[in-house]
Amino acid sequence: MSDQPSAERGGRLRSHIAWWLGTVSALIGIAAFFLTQCQSTAPSFDDWKTKANAVCEKEVPGIYHEMQGAADSLRALNERLESDPESVTQDDIDATAAEMREIDILTRNLVGSWRELEQPDERKKDLEKLYEAGVATSDASGALAQSIHDNDWKKVDGDATAGEKAQKDWSNQVKNLDLKQCNALFETL
Repeated sequence: MSDQPSAERGGRLRSHIAWWLGTVSALIGIAAFFLTQCQSTAPSFDDWKTKANAVCEKEVPGIYHEMQGAADSLRALNERLESDPESVTQDDIDATAAEMREIDILTRNLVGSWRELEQPDERKKDLEKLYEAGVATSDASGALAQSIHDNDWKKVDGDATAGEKAQKDWSNQVKNLDLKQCNALFETL
């Protein structure tokens, strides 16, 4: 009879150990499942940067060309307004405004192309700053285009200054992320 209580205790002890082992095994299995299912499939930042640079290789030459053309048109329009304002027609003004509007569109398209890329998990805040700076540059170009079209020359000066500031900020974000193919856009800044 003295063996029976110790056998009973041993059985219960084995039962408790088996229960704990089963529980721990189940928890390990659940954790392993979640770890394998929750792993990010996002690209690395370097992979994203390679694709973003490829986008810039395609799009930046057109934007740069348009920026140069718009700057030349705006400069020429300004010179004509100062030297012979009567010779400037609304068509001349609208043509310059249309060039500025094109920068707005092309810039927004570039930012959209970057956003279409699968985003990395790392440096999300830096990427968002890049996108915001690009959108600010686009908005500034659009505002400048509207002011030119409206013949609001006092506003043109303020919009041009805001555009330069936005481009400088965007340039800094591009440099911060080391987007070498995009730097050509800011060579004249």
